[in-house]
Amino acid sequence: MQECFADALKHYFPDHQMRGMRTAGSPDQRIRCLKDASPEEFTLGWYSTFIKYKKNNLGSIMAQLGYEVYDRQWWDDFRAKLFECKNRRNDCCHTKLFRWENLETLLKTIFAASESEHHNRIDGLIYESKVGLLMKEGER
Repeated sequence: MQECFADALKHYFPDHQMRGMRTAGSPDQRIRCLKDASPEEFTLGWYSTFIKYKKNNLGSIMAQLGYEVYDRQWWDDFRAKLFECKNRRNDCCHTKLFRWENLETLLKTIFAASESEHHNRIDGLIYESKVGLLMKEGER
């Protein structure tokens, strides 16, 4: 996600304010502009929340770049799949009871195509993340 989206989002939304991560020894979260964010602040959860609130803007950007297929609805479907991935990843990779079915679901979310609740086909996140690279190419 970082390789595909971070630079493009910094370019198109430089002044968007995001909560910074806590630094060692500091109990507070800093608020910073997206253009100043470090790579580790772009978490799966952050992307999901950002897309939830910016899907209209993202759809407009993609339309201006000539990629009308990546409209508001596509971003909403992508966000839903990303949110599922975040939850499955947390189930598998954090310190709580781990079930093998969660790993299988995580891998399917990352790599396999599925149908969204809006009956749109959306490929695995690894493949669909190429959209960020299309946005980045549009910066030039």
